[in-house]
Amino acid sequence: MKNKTTVLLVEVLPKVAQRLRNFLEQISFIELIPGNITNSEVAIDTIRQTKPDVVLLELDLPGMNGIQCTDIIRRDSPTTQVVILSEVSSAETVRLAMRAGASDFLNYKNLTFEELESVVERAADMADQEKMRIAYREPVREKPVEERPEAPKLGKLISIYSPKGGAGVSTIVANLGYALKAMTRDRKVILVDLDLQFGDIGILYNQITNRSIMDIAIRAQNLDDDLVENVIFNDQPTKVDLMAAPYRLEIDDVLTGSVASQILEHMRHMYDYIIINNNSYITEATLATMGISDLIVLVGIQQVATIRSIRSFLGLANELRIPRERIFIVINRFDSTSTITSKKVGDMININVTHTIPLDAKTAEKAANLGIPYAFDSSRLEISKSIFTLAEQVRNRVTEKEKA
Repeated sequence: MKNKTTVLLVEVLPKVAQRLRNFLEQISFIELIPGNITNSEVAIDTIRQTKPDVVLLELDLPGMNGIQCTDIIRRDSPTTQVVILSEVSSAETVRLAMRAGASDFLNYKNLTFEELESVVERAADMADQEKMRIAYREPVREKPVEERPEAPKLGKLISIYSPKGGAGVSTIVANLGYALKAMTRDRKVILVDLDLQFGDIGILYNQITNRSIMDIAIRAQNLDDDLVENVIFNDQPTKVDLMAAPYRLEIDDVLTGSVASQILEHMRHMYDYIIINNNSYITEATLATMGISDLIVLVGIQQVATIRSIRSFLGLANELRIPRERIFIVINRFDSTSTITSKKVGDMININVTHTIPLDAKTAEKAANLGIPYAFDSSRLEISKSIFTLAEQVRNRVTEKEKA
């Protein structure tokens, strides 16, 4: 039977402390460490002696504040998880807390029992994972200087992006992921949904989950494969792994550019192809992701407004010094009868269109409603064949880049 999770409460305000203590005493898997601790020095001494699994730590402590304490706690007791408590919270405060090593941040002003229980349970799971990793960590053996093993090949980051919403980026991500997996069955493919507000990659695979990249964003500096795998699920029919968008609407203050880069760079060691679904709204995380991507698939449709937006983005890419050879232009829902031909699009944006995906609204809509990628369900259709051609072009492009 699993041992109880030991929890230490460090809170300055008596009323808040009593309310939290009442909540904690109702949680069956918790063993609350006794004591009324209200300052940082006593808190650190108690933690060094008792080594609790979880510490609920007030932000505004006398002496050192909660963030400074967190840094010391995580250094001295790496298995102890810290949850910062505060009556008010700002994006910057949360960011500083997470960088110090906190596993979560709670605003206790309107805190519910269910929310506290969920946060403590998540922190307890993290503590267990830390203990297991330390317990089973193999000793490092020094290798002779002459032994220089070949550096492992890193997975390829492929960003799919359109500067105009409604171009079908998510649909391309969903189908391109399956096509790459079908063509290279021995390779590992994952789709990462960075559209934090309205991402629908999970829906396009008929998968609903409450796990997302936000669950590991707070641990970006201490990632390991187990933590990443906890927020990934596998679609059994297609064998494609997915990291879905948050189940509830998220404001991406925690997912900064550096955090997104750290997570994706770690995943390079786990996957051969990492395909990223981006929102049209450019965020710090979007720019950072594109900066480290091996290939940017820039998606447009046959509309003047969209083409102008692509041209504007290419100007931004020049300012960011993203090489043109890393940008791959795709026209989605291509209508061969339109007066806006792929050549005209290329002339307008000063870069050739690499690929077109034919218009087939009926197939795309049916696939989205069923939650089955059309490349998987209707592989003989022209739209599916076009996706497989795109997958081949993408694979060739990133392979050429690696050789170069």
